[in-house]
Amino acid sequence: MLFLALARIDSIAPYAATIGLDITTLALICVTLAMFCHGAWGNVILPAEVFPARAVGSVTGLGGLLGSVAGVITQRMIGHVVEGAGYAPVFLACASAYLVAFFLVVVLVGELGRIREIPNA
Repeated sequence: MLFLALARIDSIAPYAATIGLDITTLALICVTLAMFCHGAWGNVILPAEVFPARAVGSVTGLGGLLGSVAGVITQRMIGHVVEGAGYAPVFLACASAYLVAFFLVVVLVGELGRIREIPNA
């Protein structure tokens, strides 16, 4: 994911052209890989490192539900922002969201890799 964030498409394009990929296909591959890494980390890897095995499925399902609801709610807001101010505020908010999420994980979760026990209800 770091490679995709740091690499510019136009710097990779000549290498991709040698194997027959055009710039559009290359962009699609890069976006697909970034979204796969995002989903794997946020919904699979992080809960597996924080919660016991019996709670990972529930946490992953709840995360998917909340992500879908947030997607539905924010679509109209994003449309209004793009119409009024362009795409820059939307991209700035998306980029900042990752930094805020990382900060919250560090502060709220603390040490990753240590499984916390959930008391039996």
